[in-house]
Amino acid sequence: MTYTEQSDLDLIAALRNDDSRALAELYNRYWERLLLISLAKLKAPEVVEEIVNDVFFHLWKSRHRLVIKTSLAHYLFAIAKYKIFAHLAKAKKSPSILQLETLELEQTGVAAPDRASDLIRFKECQQRIEHAVAALPDKCQLVFKLSREDGFSIQQIARHLRVSPKTVEGHLSNALRKLRVSLSHLVSLFIIFMR
Repeated sequence: MTYTEQSDLDLIAALRNDDSRALAELYNRYWERLLLISLAKLKAPEVVEEIVNDVFFHLWKSRHRLVIKTSLAHYLFAIAKYKIFAHLAKAKKSPSILQLETLELEQTGVAAPDRASDLIRFKECQQRIEHAVAALPDKCQLVFKLSREDGFSIQQIARHLRVSPKTVEGHLSNALRKLRVSLSHLVSLFIIFMR
């Protein structure tokens, strides 16, 4: 059975056994939703991108003591919301935001789309994301897919493509910049998932 065919629970079990490919698959499944949902809360793409990466870093770092009481999606969304609140508190945009962090984490996080109309909107967003990735220049698209879909590190991509790590970083930054611009209009569609 391939990683894409495994359930979240199977991947979490593999994660606990230090399987980094399980993390890559979970990243593939959830990074786009986390990015768009986080952008609805915090309209700072560069910060949101860092927050999404931090969510998966946290998942990897805590893999041996991981306890998920709800679904993995709720768990990841709760971590993202916590990190957004922490960022806002640090930026002193809301002095009482730290008091809200605990409440947010005790709740189940962002509700998964369970209504038919929400699911249709979500699938439409997924298709737009796939089209946006397909519209990237060839090199950017290849580097992006190797990084985000196959879970390769910058060093691995550089070796695979026989280019410098700086070149890989440039292509990846370019891809993410273009995706942020081309997908910025999707944020409003995801606001429903934050309510």
